[in-house]
Amino acid sequence: MPKLIFVYNADSGVMNGMFDFFHKIMNPSSYSCDLCLITHSHTGMRKAWKNALKSLKIEKDYLHKDEFKRRYPNYTSVKLPAIFLAENELTQIITSKDLESTDLIQLISLLREKVVSSRF
Repeated sequence: MPKLIFVYNADSGVMNGMFDFFHKIMNPSSYSCDLCLITHSHTGMRKAWKNALKSLKIEKDYLHKDEFKRRYPNYTSVKLPAIFLAENELTQIITSKDLESTDLIQLISLLREKVVSSRF
């Protein structure tokens, strides 16, 4: 069964999470994860993003970069953050470059377009 894999350009763990939280507040322009900045506020996942994901009837997985590198070692050269479609192999459907120049509404639209145009 195909699934979407959202990969954040941040490491997992409580300490990393706290560092990222304060980094996003203190200096968001230098924060390295546009996917986080677009889809999450300081209090959690944005409601519009949560609703958009819920409307996509496909399995979803959310990984930090350290988790992604362990699970998919053949994809460590991919610039993060990124969104992939996983079937027999991973296909990058949204790049870090895409995320640099988009907002939440555009991301939702782009993601829906990519999911609908896939072969499942």
